[in-house]
Amino acid sequence: MAHAQKAAGDGASPGTLFEPSNDDAENPSLLCLLRTKRDLADLEVKPIPGVFVSQDEDHVTRIHALMVGPSGTPYEGGFFHFLIDCGANYPMQPPSVRLMTTDAGRVQFSPHVYSNGRIHLGASWTPVQSIGSLLASMSSLLRADVYSAGHLSAEAYQEAISRHNYFLQHETLRVAVCDAVEACLRGNSEYPRGLAELVVLQKFVSYYNRYKEIIEASLHLSGKEMRSFAGSVKGTFDYHALLARLEDLLERLKSTYGSNSSANV
Repeated sequence: MAHAQKAAGDGASPGTLFEPSNDDAENPSLLCLLRTKRDLADLEVKPIPGVFVSQDEDHVTRIHALMVGPSGTPYEGGFFHFLIDCGANYPMQPPSVRLMTTDAGRVQFSPHVYSNGRIHLGASWTPVQSIGSLLASMSSLLRADVYSAGHLSAEAYQEAISRHNYFLQHETLRVAVCDAVEACLRGNSEYPRGLAELVVLQKFVSYYNRYKEIIEASLHLSGKEMRSFAGSVKGTFDYHALLARLEDLLERLKSTYGSNSSANV
């Protein structure tokens, strides 16, 4: 299985990074077309929990993957959009992958993902792997504490993890929930229509009470500095604004889609 390697920074060699390519998407080989079709069929038979996929409307070898952040993590309920481009030489070469949920490069949700969303798949890719195995590996980015303790004491490490998780939780709600749903409502989401409707009509509504619970439990943090694992300031908590946005989004959903958008709230 291919593993996303830790992103030290954007100065890494471009030759080791895989980004979506319009040329590859427009000129896929027959093998690429057949393998992409088979990989997607396999995912229909054996879907990955919390992961939803859809082909791009213009390029059949470009795949949109929506990962919903798992419960019990700071990513809970977030909608993380990955773009997977199976290039002309797929599967002999790995697909290119990019996380689109970055607030225009301002938020880095994992040390294994560059701030602009690029993901380094590493040298472990082999042609026997698939889109499914790649997605299963990538889903671990939203599950585990991926920072090592290094020289930190056990107490200092737990403190660093805790403050970073608070930052991730706030930014998940701001960027991967509110911004994502806002884009779907405005009609300018980068998701294909099917995934956009999944976010707006189903998952957001089903998670709404949980979002509100998390926000209300964190209101006391509003006005305080957000800090990363390393301790750098990443902005200011504003859970009051998030609560207002959350409630506004639900009202707009009700107005646009009627009772279907409030059935589970």
